[in-house]
Amino acid sequence: MPPFGYYGGKRDIAAVVWDRFGDVSNYVEPFAGGLAVLLGRPNVKGAETVNDLNCFIANFWRAVKFDPKCVYRYLDYPNSHVDLISRHNWLVDRKSELAIKITKDPDYFDAKIAGWWVWGISVWPGGGWCDRKNSSNGTRLRKPRFGVHANQGVQSIKFTMDSINMLSCRLRRVTTLML
Repeated sequence: MPPFGYYGGKRDIAAVVWDRFGDVSNYVEPFAGGLAVLLGRPNVKGAETVNDLNCFIANFWRAVKFDPKCVYRYLDYPNSHVDLISRHNWLVDRKSELAIKITKDPDYFDAKIAGWWVWGISVWPGGGWCDRKNSSNGTRLRKPRFGVHANQGVQSIKFTMDSINMLSCRLRRVTTLML
């Protein structure tokens, strides 16, 4: 199971993908997102490469691979609307800088950004988490649209330190994490 829902996620078709692919020796995940297909692989063997253009996703997977305890420290937080908005705005303000750093250094990650991002995507109602259009203009807080939107609703956070460690161990087998 992927650790978080993601618009366009492939959790529901992961088994179908592996039924059609069979056991491949080199698997490349072009749109990683929540890694539903990779994590649904019935037999873990061969080379695996994950890729996603979204710098927040790439950062999350790198951070989980290399510092899962720190990521968990930042994502273990109660749902609070004020914190949701402030973290959203804080992350949006750092997106460009993160994208530059993560594309220039294949070892770079920021565990705080990773933890806050996955916490937010798990509790943000609807789509648009970390999109600038949903950010404050400096004079007022913009509230997210509540209810179901874009096939997403408020999700529950299902992370435990054990689940983060399990993901970290699984990612150690991944040959390459890249944008």
